Amino acid sequence: MRKSAASTYSEWLVQTVRRYEGLAKDLVSHGAEKGRIVEGVVGTALQTVLPKRFSIGSGFAITATGKTSTQLDLGIYDMQYNSPLIL
Repeated sequence: MRKSAASTYSEWLVQTVRRYEGLAKDLVSHGAEKGRIVEGVVGTALQTVLPKRFSIGSGFAITATGKTSTQLDLGIYDMQYNSPLIL
């Protein structure tokens, strides 16, 4: 049975992210920098499959009542309805 294009792409994406993660672990000894590299790769991968109106960033989420989250390494937001306050 032949795999669907979506399944093939999904497998490729997972393998690519794992390769970058392995490369980051091999090349960089500082934990935070490793994480930053992997976050960048995951963000780039997600950006390729998200509709154009969505964007990816890091920072904090603020609720309508003013509560603030802890820092988000990757956040996906809708640029049309919920653009960031500060870029």
